[in-house]
Amino acid sequence: MTGHTIQACRRHAAGLAGAGLLALATTLAASAVRAQYVEYYHAFGEWTVICALDEPTSRTTCRLGAPEPSLGPAAEGVRVDIVEPPSGETALTLHIDVVVDATHGVSLAVDGNLPHDAVLARTGEAGWRGAAARAILDEMARGRVLSIRFIRRDPAAVTERRLALGGFPAARQTYLQRSAATGTGRR
Repeated sequence: MTGHTIQACRRHAAGLAGAGLLALATTLAASAVRAQYVEYYHAFGEWTVICALDEPTSRTTCRLGAPEPSLGPAAEGVRVDIVEPPSGETALTLHIDVVVDATHGVSLAVDGNLPHDAVLARTGEAGWRGAAARAILDEMARGRVLSIRFIRRDPAAVTERRLALGGFPAARQTYLQRSAATGTGRR
């Protein structure tokens, strides 16, 4: 073989290897992404119920949370997710998407009642499960305002995020009804 032919073969092999890597990456990405189709979406004030079909499993799941999803960042970096499964523990989870001082934890209070404190993970997540979560949800159903307090870092500052609870009772009821209808809610 001539030097010119060897170089052409190397370029061809490099092109094939690149195409193979691209095909592998595309296949892995496609398998990691799950196609979901929204079957129900309704905002109740700051609270939203979303039910979506997971096409690969043919299973519909519902979520209850606040604030309403958007393409922009969450208001003041706080998101609340609530899960009340048919079997298992009820859970209320906070996701704080700003840099926090995890050593101080987070507190959640309804209408100035005694706060519910939780350890805040370095990643900005905290939560309550089981009876503690159910007690908070019951307070929220009767309350007007949910206050979430945490300490931001750089610069250190106490931050409070307030969510109106006016739409929460209807959102929770709808979430439970929709979840029960899909077989994923509390019974």
